[in-house]
Amino acid sequence: MRPIIRSGQIVFCKKVGKVRPGDIVLYKKGDRKYLHRVIKICGDKLVVGDDCGILSYHEIFVKQVEGKCFTIFNGFIGLVYHCVIRTIFIVFRKLKNKVIRFMVTK
Repeated sequence: MRPIIRSGQIVFCKKVGKVRPGDIVLYKKGDRKYLHRVIKICGDKLVVGDDCGILSYHEIFVKQVEGKCFTIFNGFIGLVYHCVIRTIFIVFRKLKNKVIRFMVTK
């Protein structure tokens, strides 16, 4: 969940009944737990992803959600933040790759 939450940081999550697009949720998949932002709700499934654009969006079941992480970037503001930050990270990653390719070919 970079850049809001970095690896190794301690976060507090609270069990909640309702999850909205833009919320950051804690969910369990196998033996591991993950924090991702909810992009869309489709019935009993949530489409989640990270803010950096490193991972592609994927679906989880609502019953996998163990809690919600509270930040100032929840709900609609979180969704807008996600779109802007993800776009910036993807554009800069592509530019960086082009610069590296250009430098290698010279």
